[in-house]
Amino acid sequence: FKIRKNIRYPSKSRDLAELMGILLGDGGITDYQVKVTQNKEADNNYSPYIVRLFKRLFGLDSTIRDDKLEKTRDIIVSSVNLVEYLLGVGLKNGNKIIKQVDVPFWVKTSDKFKKACLRGLIDTDGSFYIDKHKINNKYYFNPGLVFTAYSLPLFLSAREMLISLGYHPTGKKRNLYLRKESEIVRY
Repeated sequence: FKIRKNIRYPSKSRDLAELMGILLGDGGITDYQVKVTQNKEADNNYSPYIVRLFKRLFGLDSTIRDDKLEKTRDIIVSSVNLVEYLLGVGLKNGNKIIKQVDVPFWVKTSDKFKKACLRGLIDTDGSFYIDKHKINNKYYFNPGLVFTAYSLPLFLSAREMLISLGYHPTGKKRNLYLRKESEIVRY
């Protein structure tokens, strides 16, 4: 038989809001585990941060499993109590695209929670790029930030949160862009 692990039950906080963003981005929840899947090379420095976040919030250790063929890394936390807690604060288990997940309502009630959740979302499903375009035979290079979501409610919530924080995102369907250099620097 198995005994449930004792966990810490945190209050709603910036750290918890950031974890919501991370899990809505690269996370997955089953009946027994919470998993964050990353690119082992690109996210190598980010993995320890996520491990510390689970430890700080819930007092739980993570297992790290690297897949050498796929170049992926899974950060796994096994705990039924953790799964139940995360479902209770607004996340869903199973396929996030089929279930069309959204940011939990409580995150949208505070600017500090919105900022933290957006940080988690963009750290996992966003990227920085240089936009190259040509106008009147002259090339211009501008910074860009893009967030991609395959869940329409998640896309709309990210857009709404950015707007409420004074940003001017553009984009439709899956990709949400920040293109103003001043806003990217502020982000």
